[in-house]
Amino acid sequence: AQVPLDVRHPDAKVAAENIAFVAMLNRLQFSAFVDGSDKGDTRGKPEIWTQKDKWAGHVAKSQEAVAKLVAAGKTGNIDQIKVAVGAVGPQRERLRRRRSLQ
Repeated sequence: AQVPLDVRHPDAKVAAENIAFVAMLNRLQFSAFVDGSDKGDTRGKPEIWTQKDKWAGHVAKSQEAVAKLVAAGKTGNIDQIKVAVGAVGPQRERLRRRRSLQ
């Protein structure tokens, strides 16, 4: 079970555990948009499939931000973790907007 990160009194060990979970989810979500998955009942925007290169660029930026978060988590330095978390948020929001309902 994952323990929520208390932002008022952050614990680097708990943060690292949660970061590992975020990294796993980040990898898995992109496997849902393979060729042909645009058929049928999907809530993904058509641009995910029709502008694959653009989508891949957004995916790469998200993965890069999460990789930096993982690296920060391994340092055990809560200040570095906070900076890395701040960089992941905007990337995640951009991807969410691009794949949700129009």
